[in-house]
Amino acid sequence: CRQLRGAAPRHKTWDLGFSSDGKRLVTCGSDGCVVLYNTEDGAELARIDAWDEVVVQACTMSPCGKFIAAGGADGFVKVWDCTGETPVQIMEEKLHEVKTVRRKRFSVSRVAFSRDSSCIASAGHDGKVTVWSLSEKKSVVEYSLPSSSRSNGMLHVEFSQQDGVNKAIACGDNGTVVILDL
Repeated sequence: CRQLRGAAPRHKTWDLGFSSDGKRLVTCGSDGCVVLYNTEDGAELARIDAWDEVVVQACTMSPCGKFIAAGGADGFVKVWDCTGETPVQIMEEKLHEVKTVRRKRFSVSRVAFSRDSSCIASAGHDGKVTVWSLSEKKSVVEYSLPSSSRSNGMLHVEFSQQDGVNKAIACGDNGTVVILDL
């Protein structure tokens, strides 16, 4: 058993994700940083100052191990290419609206990569699910809960593949489950 700690004492971790080989771990948190670790020795490989004074609420690594994605409380989803020594930002798009509850801001609840790492999906507290093509640099599928069903919005999104077709599956806090064909 070993414990990884962010170098910054203000870093309250909100989410994390492993690389497909289990050798790297990405975390995100309250200090606006996305941190990449080596799981074998606990060393910090990269610290991305992703947002200024915005909580990073969701993060993940792509199955190919090349990309990191994160979503912030400001509604933005960002993606970095991590193949080099220093991560390079390749996407920054406002995909969700901000919801304020008791003076706290919520927006992106989850991000996920497709199995082939070609698309990123985000689920938001605004009731939206957006699937973004990294190669085309545009939204390819969007879904919104009806406004009467949006108490806390869409909480989770994942990808699946059936007969070679990517599908995004998302769920909301009201019991809604949607399957989006890509």
